[in-house]
Amino acid sequence: MMESDLRRWVRSELGNLAYWVEHARGATVGMADCFVAVEGRLVPLELKVGPIREKELEWWWQVMLRPAQIQVGARLWSQGVETFVLVGNEYQKGVWLMPWRDFGKAEDGRVKVIGPLRNGEELLEHCKMGSR
Repeated sequence: MMESDLRRWVRSELGNLAYWVEHARGATVGMADCFVAVEGRLVPLELKVGPIREKELEWWWQVMLRPAQIQVGARLWSQGVETFVLVGNEYQKGVWLMPWRDFGKAEDGRVKVIGPLRNGEELLEHCKMGSR
């Protein structure tokens, strides 16, 4: 899976609920790839592709965020904005979700993720639940 495949999955599953941030050199450094409309608010969603591993019946992702993405995510989180990273597995089909609140709980550079998600409805449910 490549990030373009993950973008197609989001477009297919969420349609016009996903608002895409256009890539412009330096204009959106660190900003999420898209925002998802959920119950009258926009939820930032960063898309990443990387290895997902199972460990003791839980799924773990090797964190692959750039410093600017970490900074923006932390700033949004500190302001009470729920943020997520949607991860496509590079070795097999599947999509997992990392709530930003779990980023600080990384162990050996890995963080626990939710999934695999069955569809966009499940993604929206996690976005609705939030974490605060």
